[in-house]
Amino acid sequence: MNIVEFDRISIQFPGVMALKEVSFDMKKGEVMALCGENGAGKSTLAKILAGVYPYHDYTGEIRYKGKTLKNALPIDAEKNGIFMVHQELTLIKEMTVAENIFLSHFPKKYGMVDFKAMEEMARQYLEELGLHIDPNMKIKDLTVAMQQMVEIAKALSGETEIIIFDESTSALTNNEVQALFQIIRELKRREVTVIFVTHKLDEIFEICDTVTVLKDGELVKAGVRIDSVEKDDVIKMMIGRELKEMYPEKPALTESGEKVFEVKNWTFLNPERAGHKLVDDFSFEIRRNEIVGMYGLVGAGRTELVNSIFEGASKYCSGEVCLNGTAVTIRSSCDAVKCGISLITEDRKNSGLFLKLSVNDNLSTASLNSLANILGVINEKAEAERNERMIKDMAVKLRSGEQLIESLSGGNQQKVIIGKWLLTAPKVLILDEPTKGIDVGSKSEIYKMLRKLSQQGIAILIVSSELPEIIGVCDKVIVVREGKNVGEFRGDCCEEELLNKAMGRM
Repeated sequence: MNIVEFDRISIQFPGVMALKEVSFDMKKGEVMALCGENGAGKSTLAKILAGVYPYHDYTGEIRYKGKTLKNALPIDAEKNGIFMVHQELTLIKEMTVAENIFLSHFPKKYGMVDFKAMEEMARQYLEELGLHIDPNMKIKDLTVAMQQMVEIAKALSGETEIIIFDESTSALTNNEVQALFQIIRELKRREVTVIFVTHKLDEIFEICDTVTVLKDGELVKAGVRIDSVEKDDVIKMMIGRELKEMYPEKPALTESGEKVFEVKNWTFLNPERAGHKLVDDFSFEIRRNEIVGMYGLVGAGRTELVNSIFEGASKYCSGEVCLNGTAVTIRSSCDAVKCGISLITEDRKNSGLFLKLSVNDNLSTASLNSLANILGVINEKAEAERNERMIKDMAVKLRSGEQLIESLSGGNQQKVIIGKWLLTAPKVLILDEPTKGIDVGSKSEIYKMLRKLSQQGIAILIVSSELPEIIGVCDKVIVVREGKNVGEFRGDCCEEELLNKAMGRM
């Protein structure tokens, strides 16, 4: 029995045909992977179904349980039993976890919100996802990964018939992903229909029944049984070509190269909890032509480490940072950039982009000094030429450099951020979850670019929750647990070895 039918769905944004005549259907209780490169139209189609783009913004027809669906707002979709877990979180940061979970359907008693019941039910949904946090905590005090789990718990709290996961595992650890997959299996048992938007092929083959592929806003194939295809077949449908080498070839192992970047005995105290160390006496180094990876479970202190180094010494920090053997003083992020250290943050929308500015403006924000004369006047011609080259080099899909950055897909936004920092001519490039929400073809391009930058002498540090990425790209892997460097691995390390070290099992 079909629960939803898409009939010739088309939608156009200024200068871009995001979807063109897309038609397919889904069966009740099906878990369908929706795949495609960045800008293929996956999230757009999901947002149409979820009411983010109302029915009068697109052409064609969506039939839900046999009737034409006309969602004007997301709350209309939720009332119809359709819920979307967005790639970019939609939580209210000043409200508590429980309040966010039940925002549209507070439990009531005698006409008043029943806060006790709300807290108990919120705790139950969180524990189903393996998340043991206080429902009364404010969202702003949680990590990005924990916020993602709260968003998922919010979706589970309603009477959902269709649930859309849009890159929902991008910030989760392996254990959290497995907890989510167990929930999806239970949803399938209850005949809840799941649309799973992801770029991670391993996840598709583990949890999904079928795969539907979009490319450049058009349907390539719909409802292909997972047990009838291989990973290479899905990649070829997504990018229109075979992807023979996901990861670039690594150079021969060596520890004799000169040290480009070194951090000694770095400690970062928790500003909100006296005496608690977020980073504890942490030391590491990156040598010339070397890509170093940093792996650990959520909350291990990886992001706190790189952020505190980049943002500079304060009363909460101690330790030493060296570039090419010389100690440098970093009091702020501006000092870090002047020294040649660049950081691509995990949360691109809140700390990586100016969403209401153009692509060109975002590309220039970190390197305006290099374009200004002695009076501070920007050479606009040089800026335009430089930005155009970077857009081409990063293969950003857009209609114009003057296009607002918020209108690009998540993957193309990430490419712009990387390009922005490359324009500062960094000596050290730190990337926190660099391929979060990026398709397999673009990932491969970024990996090759990072290897090329490393061979040009830039020290590369990758913080990632994706073990295949860490192992496939990095020459050395540092494992972080409870703010400490608990082990370094070179050569052929395996996922199990790194995971056990991160969990303290070895």
